Amino acid sequence: MFRERRRSRPAALATVRRMDYNSCMNTAPPSADRAEALRPETEAERRDRLAWEAEGIAVARADVAAGRVVEAAEIDAWIDSFDGEHELPIPYSGR
Repeated sequence: MFRERRRSRPAALATVRRMDYNSCMNTAPPSADRAEALRPETEAERRDRLAWEAEGIAVARADVAAGRVVEAAEIDAWIDSFDGEHELPIPYSGR
């Protein structure tokens, strides 16, 4: 099951593996902004966020419909090459 999920993830998500976890995943806001970050989302912010997410999903669906996809095997080979001496280039759809 894990292998199936690995094959279905987009190539963009795979790039996170290469980055240093501590430097790229530190999403904690600075202490002065902490109260602002913890407040509930307003209805206007929620509406804007949902519109932004819907736009991104529409773009992704259009890419898939146009055939701009990368085979899972190419992504797996690219990820597996990180540990070796000869890292493969980032796979692209070619379209």
